[in-house]
Amino acid sequence: MSVSLIIIGIVLAIILILILKLFGNYPEPLPSIKDQREEIRDVLVIWIIFTIYLVIFIFVLRILFPISWGDRYLGSLLVLTFGFFLIPLWYIIRKDKIDWRELGLTKKIESLPVAIFGIVGYIIIGILSFFLLDTMEVGLIYLIILLYSNAFLEEFIFRGVIQTKLERATGQKKAIMYQGIIFVLIHIPYDIFLYSIMGDLLYVVLLFILQFIHGLIYGLIFMKTRNLFVNVICHFLTNWTGATILLFLQIL
Repeated sequence: MSVSLIIIGIVLAIILILILKLFGNYPEPLPSIKDQREEIRDVLVIWIIFTIYLVIFIFVLRILFPISWGDRYLGSLLVLTFGFFLIPLWYIIRKDKIDWRELGLTKKIESLPVAIFGIVGYIIIGILSFFLLDTMEVGLIYLIILLYSNAFLEEFIFRGVIQTKLERATGQKKAIMYQGIIFVLIHIPYDIFLYSIMGDLLYVVLLFILQFIHGLIYGLIFMKTRNLFVNVICHFLTNWTGATILLFLQIL
């Protein structure tokens, strides 16, 4: 399993370098904000709230409510929608005067080559993961739900909100790095849970590194395309290409 992660990590590193160096240009920066501390404080508050939510979902709810993972996940959708989409969306538009386009909620794609290369690259990553790693079987309804809850909501929070705020406070390149760090830190509760099940420290450490690389790639794609929906596709392909292939094979 660890060797499989190393192989995937090498491919991810190649994708990262190519997007960084060869594909697309950085767009015009967002206007900087005078009160940088306030923007950074907002980012830290979002990170803390998201972390608390994950800890409760992973470690508390599964003990207090020993129902299926799917039912528990469905029950959390309302919290996710309000806590990590509608409320942040209202807050950032009303308080920060950021419009939908700056959050990536637009049809326009600033760099089509980056979008195409990113999607193709993550199709390759998804297929590699299907053959090299264990794949969870997920029904069509759950795949649609995961497209929203796992891919869209995470991308909205980490790239749409957090990276946008960080770019206004620190600039483009620092924003990509900082949101990548926050993105990997948010996965620590899940990684700890995974370690408690598997007991394979090397695997979890490698997974942690891959999560960081994913965060950097997602950040670069969002920065160069200014389109959240490209990121949603890439994020979904990362986690659920294997499940989609299994579902397609079952239908056949």
